[in-house]
Amino acid sequence: MKKGMVLGVALLAGVTGCGDLIQDALERHQGALEKGLVNVFARDLTSGILEIKGLAGGIESLAPGLETGGGFGLAPAMSAAPGLRPMFGELCLSAGSVTFPKNDYAAIADEKSAEITLKYTCDGNGGYIYYQVDAAIQYKDGGNGTLHVEELEYAGAATDGNVLDGWSHVVNTRNFPANDERESVVGELIVDFGGDFEKPTKPRKYAHYEHVVTMRNGTVVTAEVTPQTPLTDGQDMSQGEARRTITHAAGDVTMTTEVAVITGKDIGTFDGNRYYADGKADTMHVESDGTNISIAAAGRDGFEREGSVNLSSGAYEVTTTFPEPHVIDTVFEEGIWRRNAGNGTYHRIITFRDGETTELDVPSIRVVGNTLTAEFTHTDRDDTVITGRLTVVEAATQHQVTLEVYNVLGDSATVEMTYYPDGTSRQAYEKDFKDTTQNPDEEGTFTFAADGSGTGTVTVYDDAGGKSVYQVSVDATGKVTITDETGFVTVL
Repeated sequence: MKKGMVLGVALLAGVTGCGDLIQDALERHQGALEKGLVNVFARDLTSGILEIKGLAGGIESLAPGLETGGGFGLAPAMSAAPGLRPMFGELCLSAGSVTFPKNDYAAIADEKSAEITLKYTCDGNGGYIYYQVDAAIQYKDGGNGTLHVEELEYAGAATDGNVLDGWSHVVNTRNFPANDERESVVGELIVDFGGDFEKPTKPRKYAHYEHVVTMRNGTVVTAEVTPQTPLTDGQDMSQGEARRTITHAAGDVTMTTEVAVITGKDIGTFDGNRYYADGKADTMHVESDGTNISIAAAGRDGFEREGSVNLSSGAYEVTTTFPEPHVIDTVFEEGIWRRNAGNGTYHRIITFRDGETTELDVPSIRVVGNTLTAEFTHTDRDDTVITGRLTVVEAATQHQVTLEVYNVLGDSATVEMTYYPDGTSRQAYEKDFKDTTQNPDEEGTFTFAADGSGTGTVTVYDDAGGKSVYQVSVDATGKVTITDETGFVTVL
């Protein structure tokens, strides 16, 4: 260290009692000071303030894990936080610049705009040392922003009651170029680093996270997470609050809000609301006491839904009430799902406005591996009864659904549907009537594109052994065109 620096430290120690802490601060930057890459910008010997300025290339240990050299420990607060790496990046220095190699977001590419100001402040008893870092950032995409970091290291009994003792507070603002649909992003993070930022006495913990995105059209999306007890990296929040608010700039919806409050294991509340320009709203409230979950929802159009779930038994029930003049009055659903056993039941009653009902009873639902099977009975409004089986097989390359149904007369039908990852699908079906000799009486195959359009063939067999073939096409709007063997066309 240069003689002038030694003298400055001695004077500072004699006046403020902060000598060890300020000397440590200067020694961290000794290499950069001797090279002339950073300069001591200001000292206040009375209050114990040291301010250093330099270009990014002179602050040599900004990257995670580099705890010696000419810099300060900034990146661990930003890069270790879950969900923040896309925002702040993982800083890595090279001569005269700061780059973000882990993503495409950022670099301080122009050293003229990369001036960093570092401030140290300690109290008169040497109890804590305060760091403040401010940097202007120029991004690769032409945008710009700022980075503000405050750190408070605590070395004894707290003397000022400051809630940030042993904490780091990071705020990053980014402004996007005009061709981006986003206008700006502001990220904020508060980290408990255990008393000494570079050599923490305990794992770093995260006490608050806030992320605000302003879109070019004026829509603003805000997300906040505040655990009751700070979380270590990767730890689930057992108590605390998470909220998201969207203020819509235009359209029928004016605001969307979601708030989750966790007070214990499986205990808490969730409220979700969507507000409309006409003053109406969709609302939902979910509450759990650890054993039972209650659900209450109301729609803008007047529908209401109430239900409950027992977390121990898996039993549930839901009642949905529709407003007039809807043809349906209520839908009542109940059942049980035993997650560990992979089986359950389901029962539904639809009551129409005229008092008639339909009923679906599923006494057996089973899941084995990637296959679900369900046996069911359906009773229609005219008391027609249909029984059947549903089979669903999920695989990486396709999703296959098979439906078999039978009526009391012995007639049957089978439908097989196969869905593919690219959005295309294939459907085949057969119908067989008990009082005919041929089997099947009707069959068809169809292929569908991702937009819902498709083509297929339907074949109908008669008692004399003949058959009629129809070509069927469906466009993306749902219009159906049927062409028979004579060329006659029917449009549905």
